[in-house]
Amino acid sequence: IRIMKNNIKKILREKDITQNELAQMTGLDKSTISRYVNFNRIPRGENILKIMKALNVSIDELFKEEK
Repeated sequence: IRIMKNNIKKILREKDITQNELAQMTGLDKSTISRYVNFNRIPRGENILKIMKALNVSIDELFKEEK
């Protein structure tokens, strides 16, 4: 969970996208995005796909562990 949360934060910084913008891009509520990024909540499969599509990243990029 922590890996995905940290990767989403990193990708948002790299692409200069706010959590509010990601919420708009995915059609998800701002509070839902906040819970994924800040509070170790795991998105459902359909929401993972929405996030991947909005950020233009692969599943590997969301779940890869930094070494």
